[in-house]
Amino acid sequence: MKILPYLSLIVMLSLFGCAREETENSSKNVLSQITIPVRVYNYHFVYATDLSSTFTKNEIQLYFDKVNQIWKQAGIQYNIRSFETININDLIFSNTNYENYSNREFRIILEELSEANISTNSMTNEGVWTLVLINKFAHPAGGVWSKRTETVFFAQTQNGVPVVKNILAHELGHSLSLTHVDADQNPDNLMKTGDGNPETAEKLTDEQITIARQKALYYLNR
Repeated sequence: MKILPYLSLIVMLSLFGCAREETENSSKNVLSQITIPVRVYNYHFVYATDLSSTFTKNEIQLYFDKVNQIWKQAGIQYNIRSFETININDLIFSNTNYENYSNREFRIILEELSEANISTNSMTNEGVWTLVLINKFAHPAGGVWSKRTETVFFAQTQNGVPVVKNILAHELGHSLSLTHVDADQNPDNLMKTGDGNPETAEKLTDEQITIARQKALYYLNR
C-alpha cells in the first residue's frame, strides 16, 4: 500500500516531463515576427485618368490585413509606413495609347516613370518596400514585381472588377525571392502560376518560408 504514493509521484513527474517537452517543441516552431515597412504610392495619371488608382489608405489597409493574415504563417508582417498620391504628368499615357503596349512594355514604362518620380530601389537603400498603385494594366493583370526598381506595381481592377487581395500577397512574395510553382501540383500555394482560383492560394512551404525570411532580414539589416 505504501508503494502507491511513489507510483503517483512517478506518474506526475512523467506527465510534467511530457508537458514540458511538448511546450519546448512548440516554442521552437514559433517564428519570431519580422515587420517589413512599406511605402505606398497612389499614381494619378494627369493625361490618362482611367489608369489612375482611387485607392484610399483605409482601402489598401484592408488589402494588407489579408496579406498579413496569409504571411503570418511565415512570421512576416507588412506595415504601411507612408501613403502618398503622386501626379504623373508624362504624356506617354495620353488618351488610350497605352492599349498598344504589351504588358512587358507597359511595365517598363511604369519602371521608367517610377525612376523619374520616386526614389526606387528602396529595399536596398533604405530597407523599405515600395508599392505603386494604378487602376489597371494595359492588358488583364493583377500585379507585377519589378526587380529593376524593387517595386510592386499593383492594379486596383482587372477586367473591371477589384483585384483579389491574394495577388498582392503573391507579388510581395516575389519581392522576397519566391518564384512561381506549378498550379497543378500546388493548387493552394501562394506562389502558384497558371489556372485556378487565386483566393484559395495561401499556403507556403517550409522552404519558401525559409527563403522569404532570409531575404527579408538581408534587406532589413543592411
